Amino acid sequence: MEKLKIVDEQSINKIHEASLRLLEQTGMIVEHGGALELLGDSGCKVDLKEKRVWFLPDLIMEQIKKVPKEVTLGGREEEHDIILGGKNQSKSLPFTRSTCGIEEILDYKTNKVRGSNLSDFKDFVILSNALPNIDYCGVLSPVDVDLASRDVTGAGFALRINKKHLHSLAYNGKSVDYLSQFSQVIRGSKEEAAKRPPISFFQVSISPMHLSKDGVDCIISAGKNSVPVFLNSSPIMGATAPLSIAGCVALLNAEILAMNAILQLSNPNSSMIYTIRPSIIDMKTGLSLWGAIEVTMASALSVQLAKEKYGFITDIFGPCSDSKIVDIQSAMERTWMSFLPVLAGTDMICGAGSLNFQITMSLPQMVIDDELMAVLKRTVKGVLVNDSELAVDVIDKIGPKGNFLGCEHTFERFRNSLLEYNVLNRAVIDNWETNGKQEVNGIAKKRLEDIVDKYEIRTLDSGKIAQIEKIEKEAIKNIHPDSFS
Repeated sequence: MEKLKIVDEQSINKIHEASLRLLEQTGMIVEHGGALELLGDSGCKVDLKEKRVWFLPDLIMEQIKKVPKEVTLGGREEEHDIILGGKNQSKSLPFTRSTCGIEEILDYKTNKVRGSNLSDFKDFVILSNALPNIDYCGVLSPVDVDLASRDVTGAGFALRINKKHLHSLAYNGKSVDYLSQFSQVIRGSKEEAAKRPPISFFQVSISPMHLSKDGVDCIISAGKNSVPVFLNSSPIMGATAPLSIAGCVALLNAEILAMNAILQLSNPNSSMIYTIRPSIIDMKTGLSLWGAIEVTMASALSVQLAKEKYGFITDIFGPCSDSKIVDIQSAMERTWMSFLPVLAGTDMICGAGSLNFQITMSLPQMVIDDELMAVLKRTVKGVLVNDSELAVDVIDKIGPKGNFLGCEHTFERFRNSLLEYNVLNRAVIDNWETNGKQEVNGIAKKRLEDIVDKYEIRTLDSGKIAQIEKIEKEAIKNIHPDSFS
């Protein structure tokens, strides 16, 4: 399928050149002594007192060349492996994920927002595994788990029952080391974990043009441990980025290229996914909006830039909304937030279940988003045009005033020609009324309950669970001693 182009090639080159100028002229704050030393030794101008570095354009371009063109995100079970890029790429683009890192949940039984807990997290992992169009699993941030070690213990909790690839949080370099230990437990060795890493995580820059010490520690530890890292820039247009789409994308791109330079200089040929998370400020309220059309335009433009200029694997935040509940606003916003970047060619799209400026998640919304993901995947498959599909001979045979219901051409295709839904309603109005006039949200709640009630959890074997528990206890003790017992 032809990719959607937001701008022409000349404009893509201008954005790329603007990013390089920002890195060379403005520079970045990098609060990490080791990274500053590494960049200085590589020829960059460094001010150790101000912790500021000015990147050489040639250096940036050389590190781009080191990024692998193929990345494997391994499932616990091999049938759920995701291969991105290269000649072996899996055929199910775009790959999709549930949301990640959210504390609040919209309780579908009370319709009130509250802090999520481990029971919600369990249902979330079950849904991520059971829904057919969610390819891999994020994590929640349940409030009944100690915050200091929640990234590690949350991943450990999910790994016990998750069979797909797991995308986790990582607060610092030590956390990444523990995630790597989890991966080795799942695979049996460091070497096997590097071949099919079962865990990845994201690391975010601080816009504008700032990298924290913990953030850089995470990046370096990812490379050292062969853990795929999603290098994430999340600028807010009008607040932490220019109030222009092109300016926002130039800034976002500069930050990701800088993070990649540190990753590749410290550990060459490390796996990296170019992770796009712009938003825009509402000047009337001061809120950061995630469902605005300008945001999806920035995301789609970033995809075009990353693909055409660098050949990077990309990830965008698609099915999201600023709405507080599962309603028509949510449906509208998550549709346009998803379609533009997908048509632009993104490899991955995440966020299933998110609401309320990415602050809240909803399990029924996640069920509905599974349908949206199916539509996106079907769209990307495009339209096959050949003699059989054109069916000129069939039309000629049927002739004027005929119908195609009984012909062989229809019989060969009728099972697969129409994308079937589990939640959306196509009944005639009489049947719809007889069945209680159910709306989509109600059907999604019923499907959610059916999935959770009937899902057969395949837990890790007891030996691996014991190893995970040992790692969790060590993490709790080292990261936050007061919480260890």
